[in-house]
Amino acid sequence: MEIKNIYKLAIPIILLLISSCYTENTQVIVIPDNLFSEEKMVNIMAEVQIVEAALAHHRLHRRGDKTYKEPYYNQVFLEYGITAKDFKQNLNYYNSIPESMEKILEKVLEINNQKLGELENKIREDKIADSLKKIELLNDTLKVIEN
Repeated sequence: MEIKNIYKLAIPIILLLISSCYTENTQVIVIPDNLFSEEKMVNIMAEVQIVEAALAHHRLHRRGDKTYKEPYYNQVFLEYGITAKDFKQNLNYYNSIPESMEKILEKVLEINNQKLGELENKIREDKIADSLKKIELLNDTLKVIEN
């Protein structure tokens, strides 16, 4: 009889202990003091992606990217009137909301692809203009030789 009483008492205690150890893993989203709009975050992230590409280029060509990293980032921060702390807090905030960060990164990709297309067009136009100048110079040289 005593064993049944022990089980009656032990089972609820064990259940209580097990349930008290369970905690739901909820993510706490900290809203930054200087929260950027999604549009501002897109523009900053587009610039940061260009900075990261430049730093990767420096690493590839064995030029110390540490020399360039701080000035490059500071230029972006200065342009947008923010601090490194503001950027990091906003990055953490938007990273904690995957749907928002996905939209931001898609827009960043669109912006930088557009910039790349514009640069490629500019390079192509400059090459054409340079070729036309060389042809004009050759024509002028031929005219001088003929006279």
